[in-house]
Order: sequence, then C-alpha cells, then structure tokens
Amino acid sequence: MADGRQNDPNGNFVDADGVYHLYYQYNPSENIAGNQHWGHATSTDLYHWENQAIAIFPGAEGEGIFSGSSVIDVNNTSGFFPNQTNGVVAMYTLNTAEEETQEIAYSTDGGYTFTKYANNPVISINSTQFRDPKVTWYPPAQQWVMVIAYAQEFVIGFYTSPNLRDWSHASNFSRWGLLGLQYECPNLVQIPMLSNISVENPLDPSNFASTDMYVLTVSINPGAPLGGSITQAFPGTFNGTHFAPVDQVARITDFGKDNYAGQFFYGIPPTSPQISIAWASNWQYTQVVPTGDSENFRSAMSLPRYNVLANTTRGDYTFVSLPYDLSPLYTTTSPIANSTSLANASLLYDYSRTVPSGALTFNMTVTSIPAENVSGTTNFTFMSSVTGESIRGGFYLGGDTPFFINRGYIRGFDNPFFTDKFSTNNLVSVDTQTFRLQVVIDRSIMEVFLDNGLRSATTTFFTEGELDTLIVSSAELSPGIAVSVDVYGLTSYDTRDYVSLPDKASVQPHPDNFVFGSRFQEFLPSTTDHLQSHHCPDPIKPEISQYIPDSSQSIGTALVSFCDSYTQSHSFAYKAAMATMDYETENGRYEDEPRYERDRSASPRPVKRDDDYGKRDDTYRGGRDRSASPNDRMDSRGPAPDRGGDDRGDRNPGSNLFVTGIHPRLNEADVTRLFEKYGDVEGCSIMKDPHTQESRGFGFVKMVTADQADAAKEGLQGENIEGRTLSIEKARRSRPRTPTPGKYFGPPKRDDVRGPPPRGGGRYGGYDRYDDRRRGGYGGGGGGYGGGGGRYDDTYRSSRYEDRGYGRRDDYGSRGIDRYASSRDDRYSSRGDDRRGGSDYHSRDGGRGYGGDSAPSRDPYGGGKGYDDRDDRYSRR
Repeated sequence: MADGRQNDPNGNFVDADGVYHLYYQYNPSENIAGNQHWGHATSTDLYHWENQAIAIFPGAEGEGIFSGSSVIDVNNTSGFFPNQTNGVVAMYTLNTAEEETQEIAYSTDGGYTFTKYANNPVISINSTQFRDPKVTWYPPAQQWVMVIAYAQEFVIGFYTSPNLRDWSHASNFSRWGLLGLQYECPNLVQIPMLSNISVENPLDPSNFASTDMYVLTVSINPGAPLGGSITQAFPGTFNGTHFAPVDQVARITDFGKDNYAGQFFYGIPPTSPQISIAWASNWQYTQVVPTGDSENFRSAMSLPRYNVLANTTRGDYTFVSLPYDLSPLYTTTSPIANSTSLANASLLYDYSRTVPSGALTFNMTVTSIPAENVSGTTNFTFMSSVTGESIRGGFYLGGDTPFFINRGYIRGFDNPFFTDKFSTNNLVSVDTQTFRLQVVIDRSIMEVFLDNGLRSATTTFFTEGELDTLIVSSAELSPGIAVSVDVYGLTSYDTRDYVSLPDKASVQPHPDNFVFGSRFQEFLPSTTDHLQSHHCPDPIKPEISQYIPDSSQSIGTALVSFCDSYTQSHSFAYKAAMATMDYETENGRYEDEPRYERDRSASPRPVKRDDDYGKRDDTYRGGRDRSASPNDRMDSRGPAPDRGGDDRGDRNPGSNLFVTGIHPRLNEADVTRLFEKYGDVEGCSIMKDPHTQESRGFGFVKMVTADQADAAKEGLQGENIEGRTLSIEKARRSRPRTPTPGKYFGPPKRDDVRGPPPRGGGRYGGYDRYDDRRRGGYGGGGGGYGGGGGRYDDTYRSSRYEDRGYGRRDDYGSRGIDRYASSRDDRYSSRGDDRRGGSDYHSRDGGRGYGGDSAPSRDPYGGGKGYDDRDDRYSRR
C-alpha cells in the first residue's frame, strides 16, 4: 500500500473483468490515525496490488471519510448510470465532531473516481456513534440491504432500499456475543456450508452441503479477550429484513491479536467460498509500531482468505478461514525443502539466500494419530541467525490439544499491550486421525491455519534482524505417528520491494570515469541467472546493464554501487547484489560478513550510509553491524581493545558445527562424547532458554580442525539419538554469541538507583515512552493510552471512540425518524415457539426483537432509566 497510515478495509468488490478493488481507511499526511480518506488499490490475484489515486476525499476541514462499502449497480437502480452496467456506488460514514451520517458517492469509470451525491446524507439520526454501513443485494426481494452499527448501544441495524438513495429501517440485532465497549464494522454475506471439513480439499464444490446460510460478522473495540480489537462471527438465516442466528455463541474469527474489521468482497457468487481481507493490527498499539518512523507507513492487510461454514467435533457452524491460493507466489514449482519422515526428527532450512523476499510458507501434516493415550509435540521456529530473535509455535497432540504462538523472543518493539503469547485448542478429528498446519510468514507478519482453517491466527512482529532460518521438528510422538512437511518460498507482494530505476541521463559519471561496456558482458550470463534465482522483477534485468561500469570491480560491487545510490536499500536488485558479493568472498558462506542491507522487519533505528558505497566495512552501514560485539564501536571513544581474531567476530574456518535435534535429556558431555569419535572436540555448547534454562534442542560443537568437523558431520548426519534425528550444518561463526538476557517488564523496582528521578521536559516528559508515570497510570490524565494530552492522544480516536454525551441527545426522533422503528409487519411475531422462553424472539433486547410495528420504549435495557439519566460510561474514559 501507499506511504502513510492505513486501517480498516472498505468498499471491497470484484468487477466483471476479475479486477479486485480494495479501498481502505487512509491518512496520506501522517503515520497516525486521522484525516481519513479512502485509499484505493487494485489486483487481479489478490496478492500483487497496484496503488490507485485516492478515491474519496473529505469535503472540509474536520471531516473524515470513515468505513463503508461499495456495490456494482448493474440494473441502474440508483439512476446514476444510464446506458451502463458497471456503475459503482460507495456508501460511507461522514464523521464530524457533531454527528456521524451516511453518505453515498457514485463512479462511472468502474470505481476509480467518485462523485458525491448532491442530496447527502441519505441517513441521519443525530448520533455521533452510528457508522460503518455494509451494503449487499438481496435477490428474492429485489432490494438492497444494509447493516450498520449503533456503536455504543451494541446494536446492528438492518436497512433496506430499492435504489441506494432512500433507506428504511427494517430490524435490529442487539447485544449478542462479546460486547466490549462498542460494535463496529458489521458484514452480512451468504456463505456455503461444507459437508466435511476434514477432507484433503475441503473447498471442492462437491463438498458443499448448502448455500442458504448467512454470516453476520461484528467487530468490537476495545474489549477483546486479549485486549483491544477483535472480530466475531454469527452464522444464521436471513429473510431480507431479519437475521436469525443459529445460537448465542460468539465465534472469534482469529485467535491472534492482529486481525480486525475484516470485509467480504462484493460480487463473489453465493455458491462459492466467500473472500475477505482484514486489517492486520490492533488499536492498542497500532499508533506506535516502529514502521512509522523507519519506513514511513503503518499497518498492512492480512492475507486474503476463503471463508465457509463447517460442522466439526463439538463445534457446529464453525467459521472457517483458509488463505487464498498462494501457488502464484511460489518461487519454485516444487518445495525448496521437505521431509516425509519428520517423526521425532528436525528439519532446518536457511533461506537467507534462496528466498530474498523473506516470505515463505510451509505445510505440515501429522497422520495416524491414536484415538487415545497419545503423546508428543510438533514445533516450528523462525529465527534470525544474526540477532538470535525468533517467533515460534507448536501443537501438543495429547491432553486438551493446545496450540501456541510465542512472539516474545522478538526485540524490535516493546509495548505493554503487545501481548506476546497466544493459544487455542484444536481437537484432532477422530475420523481422519490427522492434524494439518499451514504457516505463512512475511517480513513482519505471520498467519497460521490449523486443520484446513478451523482455527487461524494473525500475528505481527518487529525484529531487529531479519529472520532467515526455519526449524520444524517433532518430539516424543507416540509410535506409528507420521509427520511430513513441505516448504515453499514466496515472491514478495509488497510493492516497496520493487526497484524504481532512474533515467539513464540522470546517472552521474563514475568518479573514475569508467565507461559502460565490455566487462559487463563477461558477467552477464551468471549475473542474470543469479538475479533470476533471487526473483528480480523482469523489467529490471535489461535496465541494469546500462549502469554497470567497465572496471576491475566485481559485478556484485558494481550492482551494490548502483543500487545503493539509486534505489531503496531493501530492493530486490540490492539484495541480489549483496548475495552476489557474499558468494564471491574468499571464505564463501562461512564468512561472518553483514548479509543484510537493512532490517526487512523495519527496525526503528535509522540506517545511515557512508558516501563511499563501495566499501565493505562498518562505515558502509553508518555504524556497527548488529552481528558484531557491542564493544566493536566506531565512535569518539576510540576502538575497542584487541581481543585477537579478526575484526568481524571470529569467522568460521569450517570447524564449528551447528547441531539440531538434540534431545533435552542430553547434556553437553553426552554430545561431546558423540563427536569425539571423529576427532578432538574443542568445545560444545547447547543453547538454553534464558528464563527456564531448559535445552532448546540445538547448539554448537567445535572441532579442532575443519577435516574433523567434516568427518563428524558426515558420520552423525541423520543419526537417531534418544528418539530424535540429528541435523548438522556448518555454523557461520567460530563460536556462539553470548546469550542475550531476558528483559524485565514488571513495574519499577524499589531499589532501582540507576540514576536521578525523571524530570519534566523532553519528548516523553522525562520518562520512558511507555512508563505509566508520565500519564498517570492507565486510567488518568497525562496522555498516552490513559488520558488527555500526550503524544499518542489523537483526535481520530477521540471522535470515533468516545461518546460525545448521551445527555445531549434529547430526542432520537428530532429528525422525524425513530432510530429503531420498523414499518414492516413482524413476520416472526406470530410464532409461539420462542426457544428462549420469551414472547418475542429478541425479548432480551427490551422488546425490540425482530422489529414489530411500534417503536421501542425509551429504556431499551430496563432499569427505569432513559438515555439522559443513565451513567455516561464512555465520555470520561
């Protein structure tokens, strides 16, 4: 997406040409919420997006174009589109300090530019908490249907219209599921029901049991179980005016913390799996994630997902989410790594040079799981070989079968609300005795899908160093259980990764007056192949040849000089050039050279470069390399003391081995004895958790000579020791780094005497940026998350998430419309079988139920109070 800040997806639709349109909440001027526009992007595959011009702008200062939806008015019901069938109508909330109203705009060019309707607003009820309309077409009644949130009354309103301009209230859906502090971003969609979710290809049309079910999704913020924002789904039936849920269960759509306000694409046939996309962040910390300072954008969208319903073990009408087909992104037609015998074994794969985008996916399948007395775990870890950071997950096959995600070993972002551990329970199907896991990871986001999408989670993370190593393992499995895994590299679908080459005329002459010419031809075949292996975009390859100097410098150095001068440092060409240089070094892959031009995960630390781009030393990076000791400083304090060895922190001459698959029962002496059969062991170190001191299952063994290391690697590779299979690779360093101790996240310690008490002034008032003292705790004044003032206090959140005073609203009918009234007969009220025991299906809502002919009482919640008399729970948060 474009630079700036984005959040909720809006107006999603697919047109007759198969082009997907995604609009989104967008602030083009700052990296915080506010100044809301509708950004716009288009795609033909839902992965490679092309930014379009802003679609809808505010009309005056203080206005915001809030969330909404778009439809294609094929039959010109609106009257805006004579003689065309592709007219698009967008409906959105216009937010001002005084009111939230619903407006429409229309597009005659397929959704690229919009004209606001002259008679806006089309709905106004004199409320500041009335927003996020989602419109769909209901064929049986030949009418438009809209769902919208009365945010702080916990009501979803249903409206109907023949022409998108004139709307009538039909019914309400009130106080269901998780409430939080407000409802937002409702969606209504017709959705298929599966016959069997456990089959290998559950989305085959032959597996659809019915297509007459609907799903109503409702987002809440704040108040999610893990804090902040979340979305819930209600399956049910819909008759054109009233929605009837199948039960009272709140089905959370994502067990992570970074999936909110998902919206379905309009135009998907109801007989097909529906497609949705969500905002991948959380309101608790979205304003302060580090990409804003380092990369000039904040937030991203989730993977596009297929959605269906399925009945499962102890779970009727489960809302299923599967990633949209990823195969167009595969870097190879076959897996880049795989194993069909991973039971009680490990697979380690270094993708630093094979997957330049840093994005990959793997599928794990566990079969022949016993119905009882089962034991064992499957685990995965994505880690950085430079910083030691990692994000992990795993599944316990026994007990109540929990699955977990742990992003607590990531160090690029710290916030008290950035929850680091998530878990769910996932029962193994007794019919198939199989567990399936799919994981997709990109530069700063990971999404997991359990058992064909029965459970899913979206998790963002922000590292100091790039993740470049995948470890997949299983341990202590019951006899007979089989495990297989396939790993695929993915091309990047972030448009920021593509190079924008300058015009040839704009390139300044090389300082040594090199001319473009013959030497490039000598390197062209191998370089082109190398760029191909790194998936450098095709349009770039022929253009690079224009800028290669005819000199004695290597092609890698030439490409670095060009790319670093004229492109962003995280471009494909730059990564390819850096990798080329690494291959040309004398020590090959074991040299501990800096391998990344910057952190793909957007470290908040700025990158400074020296003017001499050809240098391969620390000045090239404008500071120390993160893989070097902190004492290898290059500042005014002078050089660090000479400790021997080279200046890079001990290059590996080939004698140091990285070993995985070490059983927790083995200690360093046991491992040393295994390797002593092949030569002298200089040292052995098993990595341990810094908090629990438990073995992490991998470590380093250093032999005296490289020949001995080669012999040990060949002799012990694949050996099964204590039920685990050893995997041995050459390490990049000659010795492991000193482990980084765990951080302390608790309250200030009483004996903390590291310095004088904080004083006022400065960016954060003299306190640490997340110190609660600077804002008077979580509830009081002082700014931040708790009260007014402070850096992160923004008018957008204030206007959208604070009640502007129930006491001001003397009469909801002041504009001649009763907000809850319905002019339609209650076609359900004659039923005498209310399954909850009341006389009205919605008796819990104070008699509003499915509408009815009369307006509700002024006290919809009971207790004898009107809106003007009850406590104001929101305005003084």
